[in-house]
Order: sequence, then C-alpha cells, then structure tokens
Amino acid sequence: MFRHKQILLIGRADPMAGIPYQALSRSAYRVAVVADDDEALQRLRQDPPDLVLLDATLSHNDTAAVCAALQDQDLPIPLIVFVKSKRHARQSEKLWAEVPLCVTLTKPCLPTDLKSVVSKLIRKVWRRRRTLSVLHAGPLTLDLARRRVTKDGQPVALTPKQYDLLALLVRHAGQVVSRQTIMEEVWQTNWMGDTRTLDVHIRMVRRNIEEDSSRPRFIRTVRGRGYVFQVPAPEPED
Repeated sequence: MFRHKQILLIGRADPMAGIPYQALSRSAYRVAVVADDDEALQRLRQDPPDLVLLDATLSHNDTAAVCAALQDQDLPIPLIVFVKSKRHARQSEKLWAEVPLCVTLTKPCLPTDLKSVVSKLIRKVWRRRRTLSVLHAGPLTLDLARRRVTKDGQPVALTPKQYDLLALLVRHAGQVVSRQTIMEEVWQTNWMGDTRTLDVHIRMVRRNIEEDSSRPRFIRTVRGRGYVFQVPAPEPED
C-alpha cells in the first residue's frame, strides 16, 4: 500500500503551542511528535521523514544540531522552522541557512497556512529528488533529469501528465498506489468526483509501454484499491 508522507514535529504535542499539526493528520500525512533532541536526531538518521517541523521557540531544542543533521542527508528533507517573530527569524537564520529547503513561520500559525506550505515543500522536494537518478524497470528506463522514457533503448512518447503518472508508479513498483494518491500527486487535487481523466491517462500510458494494452503486464489494476506497477519476469528462452 502507498505510504503516507511522514512528518516529524520536533516540539510539544500541545494544541496551545501554536503549531496546528493536527490539521496535517487529516490530510495525506502522518505526524510524529518528538520533544527530545536525541530521539529526534536518531529518527533523522535511522528513518528520515519526508518533512520536519521544528519549534525554534523552545529553549531546550537544539536547532543547530537538527539543521546539521538535515544537511548530512543524501536526499533533501524540507524544514519548516517556527519562530516567535520576524526579528527572531533574522537573528537565528544562520542556524538553518544551509538547509536546502527551509521556510520559517511565525507562531501562532493558521492551519491553512501550514497545510499550504507543507504541500508546496513536499511537491518541491519531489521534483528535486526526481532529478537525482535514473530509474530502470525491466525494458523501461526513466531519465528523471530529462523526463524521458525509453523502452529497449527506443524513445517512448508521453505527455507531461502521462510521464508523471508512470514515474509515480515506477517509483513505487510493487506497491499499490491508490487512485486518490495519484490524483493528489499528479494532478495536485484530492477531488475524486470524476476520475475519468485518470482512466484515460492510464489507458494511454499502457498503449505506449505495453505489447498488448488489453492485457497489461506492467500497470495492473487492483480493483477497489488503485494501480500497481510490476516488472514482468523475463520470458524463458526457447
């Protein structure tokens, strides 16, 4: 099953603290709250989240250590730092200046503002990560930097949305990706009133990568759940 985006809040699990993280839990996110710096650093090393929320207004939080740990990550992890005021942000910005993707928010923060910033950072880091490598899936190769697909070395013509759809499924090969997740990641909407657009795009991608689109081997439909990309086993030689 497709994994929800994991968010680590380094601060207090207090509704009155001015960080409305509960609003994120009602979206496509899972929020873990950690008050202890040592535990937070351990989580960053062993199970890096998709995004970090850091309450820099708490005197016991080691902001410098957290930012240093984020700089050491192989893949960028966005950071949202909560400050007391714009003056506080200016005085402390050198601590997080080297974190690749960082935004400051002043407490108390509105739920809508937090959700908007989180969504933008998640999309930005997803776009940045997909430029870092090439994906291989059987005869398919996805050049993530150039947004190109080849099959057995031959170019595959896809529209931008078709490419985004295929890349999402290939990135989670072997995992069922729900229709809602696809709509959120590819079309940036959680509206599920009419998903015929998704059906059309799945059909067109199949026509471009399958030998027989009526009997797909790569993109399988999992009824009632979504789609899964599978690399078919090589056919036995005669």
